Amino acid sequence: MSFISVETVKAVVLLFFAILLSIVSFGKNKKNKYKSYKTKIAFITLILIAMPFVEAYSLKSDMELNFKQFTSGTSFICINNNSHSYKVSKDSCWNKEGIYFNKDSLLVRADKCEEQ
Repeated sequence: MSFISVETVKAVVLLFFAILLSIVSFGKNKKNKYKSYKTKIAFITLILIAMPFVEAYSLKSDMELNFKQFTSGTSFICINNNSHSYKVSKDSCWNKEGIYFNKDSLLVRADKCEEQ
């Protein structure tokens, strides 16, 4: 779950309720189309449930690629949660630790890095 951001979950939930409300209000007077709305709601729900997991998979892939390139000696510019940027490389004594790059007590997420 560490790859799924809180903002993504909030956006998916709000989007689900917005779509649900628009479908229900649009189809209020059309009782014969209840099944088609039910199918649409189920389809949209499945897509919205899948979205955070697709994002998490993408971030995990980025992290694994960055770790692989880090091992081969590539330098990165990484942005921490508080918008500080750090130059990460083996030459400047950074290490891999879980999903982070680590130097002393500083941890920077590996999926938030770009090759320099």
